Amino acid sequence: MKKIQKLLIPAIFFIFTIFLIHIGINNLWGKNSNSQVRTNYFDLPANQEIILKSLLDINNLKSLTEDNLQLMGRYLSKYVIHNKSQFGTNITSNYFWFIYNALPEFVDKSEGHQGYYENQNSQNQADRLLAYAIYRIDRNPENLKRLFNYGKPFIKAAINKQDYITCGLGKKINCLLEIHSELIQIENYREKMLEASSRADMIRGKTPSNEDFSDFRKSAYGFSAYDLSELIFLELGIDSYENYDCITEWSFWMRRICEGNMDTVHSILVEISQMYD
Repeated sequence: MKKIQKLLIPAIFFIFTIFLIHIGINNLWGKNSNSQVRTNYFDLPANQEIILKSLLDINNLKSLTEDNLQLMGRYLSKYVIHNKSQFGTNITSNYFWFIYNALPEFVDKSEGHQGYYENQNSQNQADRLLAYAIYRIDRNPENLKRLFNYGKPFIKAAINKQDYITCGLGKKINCLLEIHSELIQIENYREKMLEASSRADMIRGKTPSNEDFSDFRKSAYGFSAYDLSELIFLELGIDSYENYDCITEWSFWMRRICEGNMDTVHSILVEISQMYD
């Protein structure tokens, strides 16, 4: 069974990390703070572990502190917040190109992009390891909530309302909240989302209802979030969804359910949305 590609930000915690780093970690932790952010570098080869430890100036990669996050913060600020990928300035596009499509070769290919842009990112080894370090921050609810609580008092100072709109965060969060409201009205939605995640098969193009999606395999752009949303609709029994701008966010919530952090992520999104109302 091959994992479905994830072309969108894999967890909203990443946005919170951007907020935290963008304003300066020193504002959040005191110089002598022992606060830590957990990681999940389970697939990091031994030779790459040595290099990453050197980059982050750390002895143990199981968790990160203020000093370790500084370099990751500069990477986020440079490439994700203040950069323009070939797709534009949107934060999701920048994440796709400079984080997701920059993952090192040792990451399982089933987890990466396998379409038109595969292997087209030319960032150096150090940058790709930093992209990996950010991508693999632990997504458990406690870790996400800790990140948000640290940064919450400084979010609006870091990103004003105009920037919130321009970089696409406002639109994305509104879509996520809209889909969440509709999703929770569906009976047994958690079980159905888990079923869709576990049984959707990109290789054979089959779904639990035996619908054939083999045409998606042949796409130059890979198996996209739009394709995955169609598969999810089959599992949830949704005939059609009119808001095309938000259609990809169904797969976002499927991943949050799989990770066990859906409720935490939703509560944080609500708080952020209220900040900019």
